[in-house]
Amino acid sequence: MHPGKGTAQPSKLNILDLEESIIQIHRRLARVTIENLPCGDVIQRYVRPQTFFYLDPPYYGIKAYRLNFEPKDFEVLAQTLAKMKGRFLMSLNDHKEVRHIFGGFKIQRSRCATAACASPAATVPRAERSRSVTTNRDQILWKMYTFHLFLG
Repeated sequence: MHPGKGTAQPSKLNILDLEESIIQIHRRLARVTIENLPCGDVIQRYVRPQTFFYLDPPYYGIKAYRLNFEPKDFEVLAQTLAKMKGRFLMSLNDHKEVRHIFGGFKIQRSRCATAACASPAATVPRAERSRSVTTNRDQILWKMYTFHLFLG
């Protein structure tokens, strides 16, 4: 919910807690680096053998974002990931072309409820979309790492 928007429930913004909220946000983000670069440039800049990337690119074949990927962008991403020395986990919609482009990586299929791209109407401007529309979508997780579960 956005502060000051909507009438179904009161705003979560409490002006009395604002200073403490800003301090908590500052502490949480103190060591975070935010980049505004193409994903390949970010990977090249930060990749190390111990680096772990979580990638969540735009859904393939769905124009729902201000900046969408074209098929060539997915191919470049797959080539970049294949060459890197780090590890990654990437979530992306289940699509025949996606399976072909990223076919060299391990995959795990999952089903999730999402409001993003819930219908072909995803091409409708965001302000005109219903926020309550959700659907179950097949999503695929691609990975390049070995997962160890430690119980202790």
